[in-house]
Amino acid sequence: MTRLRRGWLPGLLTVGMLGGGGIAWRLEAVKPVPRQTSPVALTVTPVLSVRRLPAALAAATATARLHIDLDALTAYLPPDSCLVVSGPGLDYDWRGGAPIRG
Repeated sequence: MTRLRRGWLPGLLTVGMLGGGGIAWRLEAVKPVPRQTSPVALTVTPVLSVRRLPAALAAATATARLHIDLDALTAYLPPDSCLVVSGPGLDYDWRGGAPIRG
């Protein structure tokens, strides 16, 4: 009788562990199938949209800010130096035609 009293807890834990493992294995085996998205559901921003306006304003503001910063930089350059910056939508020239001395 004492043997039955001592063995009930480990037996109960073993049954619980096996049952829980079986349930977890079964739930892992039944994974939901991902839903297919249709091409119509994709969000596309039109060319003439208000949502595109911040990018256009940011580019103009960044160009103006760069001109201000380059003007401040040229105040600290030596008089015999030159600075030429060019890129899409930006042409900055400070003594760009000055001869280069070696």
